Amino acid sequence: MFIRHYAASSQLLPISKLNYQYAFSSGRTLQFIKTPYAHAGGSMVTFDPQSGHLFSSDLFGSLGSEWELILKLRPECLDCVNLLKCPQGRKNCPINDIVNFHKHLMPSKKALRYSLEKILEIPFNVIAPQHGSIINDKKIMRYVFELLASLQDVGIDGIVEDDYAFNFDNLKRRFN
Repeated sequence: MFIRHYAASSQLLPISKLNYQYAFSSGRTLQFIKTPYAHAGGSMVTFDPQSGHLFSSDLFGSLGSEWELILKLRPECLDCVNLLKCPQGRKNCPINDIVNFHKHLMPSKKALRYSLEKILEIPFNVIAPQHGSIINDKKIMRYVFELLASLQDVGIDGIVEDDYAFNFDNLKRRFN
């Protein structure tokens, strides 16, 4: 959708026509994995099998104004259950920034969990989000995955109850 703003001169093809991968003339390939509604309908992640890097788009992103290129956490942070007030006295919690990003940017926990499951099928060793710090530590990856997969009140889920049902009587009254 946005490529036209970069004066692209080559033919545009849907990734499905490329069998969800692109092979460069050097032989290196990139694989594209659909992660719908994480956060937009056409979202995808890109995997470089040669380096093991997963370019995760908005997944694993952050809203933080204070961040580092590489996400570093103290060992005690991996057991933290109070993301609102750091027990270690840190002014800024990078994990809280990641959690808030997903709660406010992803449309629902269903979309988030589906995408996380798709990503678990990929043999990556580094996560490089579009917004936020690179995650290259396996323990930190697991911790962040677990937090994101267990999130409640993601997007619309934080506003509308699970048992919400459209009231067709209101529709009939409005247009009769």
